[in-house]
Amino acid sequence: MFRLTTTCAQFRRFNLVFIVTFLVLACLSFAQTPITLSASTFSPLVGNWAGSLKLVDTEDDSTLVVRDAEWQIAANDSGVTLVESVAKLFGLTSDDKTTALCVTRDGKKLWMDGKWWHVSAARETPAGTTMVFEGPAQDNARSAHVRNALYIGVADSVTLTRYVTYDGGGREFVRHQYRMGRTRE
Repeated sequence: MFRLTTTCAQFRRFNLVFIVTFLVLACLSFAQTPITLSASTFSPLVGNWAGSLKLVDTEDDSTLVVRDAEWQIAANDSGVTLVESVAKLFGLTSDDKTTALCVTRDGKKLWMDGKWWHVSAARETPAGTTMVFEGPAQDNARSAHVRNALYIGVADSVTLTRYVTYDGGGREFVRHQYRMGRTRE
């Protein structure tokens, strides 16, 4: 009789854990809404941003380098135009680099760094928007599969991370990551 009571208590505990887990997973799946990218997806980026760029140095593919970075972002017809300045050694600033972030009308391709990337995921949560765009590219003069993840937070934060996997195998690694916050000017 005692054994049966213990088993029933364990069964009830298991049911409670199962129900709580199910409810948490259901809430998380509802909180993440798939979206189709459009020019308006990038409108929260318009303005001035400052933060850091962490990157794996291409000289040896292992040394981690951290630099101050600034973005000035303006709207255009199909997305935004980004002007980037990154600090070099001894406080010198690099030449500004200008790039556009634009999407196709169907939201399935994104233009960045002079090429079209396939949008493999785009999700919106109460905390912000995450999009993943990827494709073949050159990294450090080697053919690779590159995956970019852009997170636009509702709390004036942006993270752009580039993951690289060299063709022919190998591990995926983070080539660089921008962590930016909006500046008030």
